[in-house]
Amino acid sequence: MFLELVSLGIYHASAFILLRKNKSVFFPQFKTLYEERMKWLQQFLISSFLVCVSISVIIYLMFIKYPNLQNLRFGFVLLTVFVYWISYRTWSQPGLFQVIIGGASFSMQPFVSPLSSKSIIKKYSNSGLDNNQLEKIIASVEIKMQKEKLFLDPDLTIDSLALSIPCSRHHLSQAINEKLGKSFNDFVNGYRVEETKALLNDQNHKSYKIASLAYEAGFNSLSTFNEVFKRFTGLTPTQFRSQQENVELRKQRI
Repeated sequence: MFLELVSLGIYHASAFILLRKNKSVFFPQFKTLYEERMKWLQQFLISSFLVCVSISVIIYLMFIKYPNLQNLRFGFVLLTVFVYWISYRTWSQPGLFQVIIGGASFSMQPFVSPLSSKSIIKKYSNSGLDNNQLEKIIASVEIKMQKEKLFLDPDLTIDSLALSIPCSRHHLSQAINEKLGKSFNDFVNGYRVEETKALLNDQNHKSYKIASLAYEAGFNSLSTFNEVFKRFTGLTPTQFRSQQENVELRKQRI
C-alpha cells in the first residue's frame, strides 16, 4: 500500500510538472483548443489528486487507526463520482480527447457520440465560445476571403481555412453555421458565385467560355458550378450572361 501511495504521488507530481512545462508550447492555430485542453487536464489532475488523498486517508483510518469505523467505507463514493465525471466529460466533450498531429494534415471533425441518438443535444453546446468570439471568427474569415480571395483555391478545405485565421476547425464550423446559417461549402461557394458573376460582367472576359470563368473562380467541377450557380442566383450561368448582355445593350441604346 505504501508503494502504491508513493507511485500515485510520483505520478501527480510528474504530471503537474509536465503540465506547467508545456503550458506555453502549442501551435498558434490551435490556441483556443489548446487552452480548453490544458484547462481540462488541470481540472483532471487536481480532482485526481484530491480523490487519491481522500481515499488514502479513508483507508488509513479504516484499517490502521480506527478499524471499528467501517462506515468510513462510504467515502469510496468519491472514487465513483470521479469515474462518472470523467465518463461524462468524455461523452459531452469528445474533442478534448481527440489527437492533433502537429504540422501534419489533420482532421478536427467533431465526433458524434453514439449515445446522442438517445438524447437530442445541441451540436455546439459544449464549444465554450460566446457570441463575441463567434463574431470575431466570422470577421477574421471574411477579411481573409475578401482580401486574399482564398476561395479561388479549388482545394480549399475547412481545415486549411481554419489554419489561416487561426482557430480550430470545430469553432470555425460553429461560427459559420450559427452566425451565418450556412454550411462551409455554401459559405465558400457564395464567394465563388460572386466572383463568377463579376467575371461574367467584366468586358475583358467577354470572350471567355463560362467553364473557364468557373474554374478561374475556384470551382473544380462544371456540374457542381452549374448547380450551385442556379441555386444562388435562380439563373443558369448562360441565362445570367445573356441577361447582363441585354442590360448592356439597353444602356448603349440609351
